[in-house]
Amino acid sequence: MREFGQVIEENRRDEIIRAARTLFDAAGPKREARASEFELDLEGDPIMVNEADMRWTSGRMRVAMTTQDARSLFNWLIEITSNIGEVDYFKHYLVLENEIVLAQRKVLTPIDDQEALVILADLNTAREQIS
Repeated sequence: MREFGQVIEENRRDEIIRAARTLFDAAGPKREARASEFELDLEGDPIMVNEADMRWTSGRMRVAMTTQDARSLFNWLIEITSNIGEVDYFKHYLVLENEIVLAQRKVLTPIDDQEALVILADLNTAREQIS
């Protein structure tokens, strides 16, 4: 795993959020994940996350969005998981209120611009694949 540089700026974070939301909106049917799937015992078993899982022969991208009800329980707004391209680590990212982190083995590493470009490239590849 490489060392990360300076944390991305807000405009780059916004660019990633826009790309993730655009891909999510363009994706086919979404799966609803209820509280019980996260081992939460909440009245009515509300939907906590809406998930778009896109697969094609050479890759996979998953984008999940928390619902308004989940925001107080989860500290992330968007989850991005990418199996695109060859890398030596699992590309699993969480978009938090003020930053984007690479989430691996319960360690959250704020991303730098190099990693931001990887995320954007993967989101664009997935968008091309589903178009």
